[in-house]
Amino acid sequence: DSVALTAGMRRDRYHTVYGQDDAAGWILSPNLQGQWQLTSHWQLFAGYGTSARGFGTMPVHFARNIQPNVTAPIKPERAQQQEAGIRLGQLQIAGLGLSADISYFKNSLRDFIIYQHGGSGGLGNRPVTSISNQAASITFAGVHSKLVLQGQQWSGELGFSQFTSRNLPLL
Repeated sequence: DSVALTAGMRRDRYHTVYGQDDAAGWILSPNLQGQWQLTSHWQLFAGYGTSARGFGTMPVHFARNIQPNVTAPIKPERAQQQEAGIRLGQLQIAGLGLSADISYFKNSLRDFIIYQHGGSGGLGNRPVTSISNQAASITFAGVHSKLVLQGQQWSGELGFSQFTSRNLPLL
């Protein structure tokens, strides 16, 4: 049995100016991961992390089309990620390597930044008519599994994910 814990902290600073709107600040984004080696082949793992994105971070084709009268949100996006699972390490069976894992995950996003586009056509050519934060948190939760087989000259991977989502914005 062995246990490993890893912790981290990131400081994200943002400063953005849109016309008369000026938003600046910083956010601490902690994370924590752990592993517990149950046997030589079986391992439990779990992780938790946060991240942030200021509203000045956007695709270039959005930024060039922001209209002069658009006001920007003051709140940055915030995300939380959680995951826990079990992993089967490399087993040798009849000359083949076998490994697998299954995990549960949940990701939440609050103050999601929405860029509204007027007109028609591709997003790259449409004017950005408003920028806002979504009031409700967006959530993705589900299960991911993976099976890996490895031979002398080849390897193959089979994965499966299933998740549900809540409060996705209708753009």
